[in-house]
Amino acid sequence: MKKYKIIFKIIIIIFLPQILISQEFQITYDWGEQPVLDPITSEIYYYTNSTNVVKKLSPDLQLSYITDFPSLPYFSNFKHMACYQDSPEIEKLYVYDFSTLASSLLTIIDPESLVTSYRELSFSPTSQKVLIKDILLGYYNFSDSLIHYLTLDNSELTGPIVWGKNDSSVYYLQREWATIILRYNYYTGIIDTIKKSDSQELITFDYNMNTNKLAYSLLEGGACYIGVLDLDNFHDTLIYNFNQWGAGGLIKEISFSPSGKKLIFSEIWFELSNGPLYLYDFMEDSLFQLDILTGPVEDFLWLNEDTIIYSKPTNYGGLFGYNINKSTFLKDKKLENTLPDYLIKNYPNPFNEQTTIELAIKRKSFVKLDIYSIDGRLIDNLILEVLNEGYYKFLWKAQNQYNQDLSSGIYFLKLYYKNQVFENISLHKLIFMK
Repeated sequence: MKKYKIIFKIIIIIFLPQILISQEFQITYDWGEQPVLDPITSEIYYYTNSTNVVKKLSPDLQLSYITDFPSLPYFSNFKHMACYQDSPEIEKLYVYDFSTLASSLLTIIDPESLVTSYRELSFSPTSQKVLIKDILLGYYNFSDSLIHYLTLDNSELTGPIVWGKNDSSVYYLQREWATIILRYNYYTGIIDTIKKSDSQELITFDYNMNTNKLAYSLLEGGACYIGVLDLDNFHDTLIYNFNQWGAGGLIKEISFSPSGKKLIFSEIWFELSNGPLYLYDFMEDSLFQLDILTGPVEDFLWLNEDTIIYSKPTNYGGLFGYNINKSTFLKDKKLENTLPDYLIKNYPNPFNEQTTIELAIKRKSFVKLDIYSIDGRLIDNLILEVLNEGYYKFLWKAQNQYNQDLSSGIYFLKLYYKNQVFENISLHKLIFMK
């Protein structure tokens, strides 16, 4: 009986990214940053670091006026409302109704609250609730005018908190012994694991309701991966890999377009500055590098399906836009940091009962995968076949080829890999501790 199994397979897509002729334009020159969008009117509100005020841009991106909001508002998706905080008394939370032009006090947050910016407020898809990151994570319900706290310890939460398809669930990132993207159901209290990584670190993610897909960035050593998980069938696809940084490289911002057909993300080098901005087009199965002319890019915002807004506060101090729909292909460019010919790892390591072996290959290849003892004896053969490009997982239960349990010690995973353009042998140490 075989002691391993293929748990799932993920097709790896390899791209030749294309550079686009720059369609960047500057919108403001007033040290504007942190733009937010009113989806009802397509107006943009932003914070000016130089004057500490909130301003508004009209849909044609012309400066309209300085708003009455003392802090950046967060807008509802369904009803024309905005939620904002009083400043400097940030413990007061207000809602503004554009139909009546009146504000009302939603709640008074504990003075020791963690609510410090609009990023920690979020209307539910039907605009019936407002997610509030207080001492505990909770939501304000307009139907009963009460705050309902969730059965979650706020210390577990890190990164974005995003509503699901309806008002009943929310996605969040948790870091403890592993990094996990979880889905919490408000009504049942059930927590589902959506994406888990034992040996890697999940950095951030974004979720799109129209496509029911979740995009994430994953860091392992000096490599950072971008993946997309389809929550309808849990098909997981790697779409990009940065492999040349060494320690420090991160991708902290990922953003779906409104339809979910496009994805924006950027390189961040060593926590110091942003690198190029990239666009992945799901319809064309293509990855493009946007020709950003000057300065690091922060705070992505989709104005519509073809235009993005962002800030460059560090060096240039203003809001900028980019017309994706007007871009043309300048030339094809193969990146040096595309996915390597193969990737192999196991986790956990050390292990006490079983370990998972992951193998990713980018072209059809002959693969031979064996387990050896520290003195060079063949313990077991896991694979001896031709595999198509893709992502494979195997479970090894620390048994030999006769299904006999092994003793604790050091073992080696030997991979022989050959195709038309590449041949290699590699060894990987496995530490078995009963």
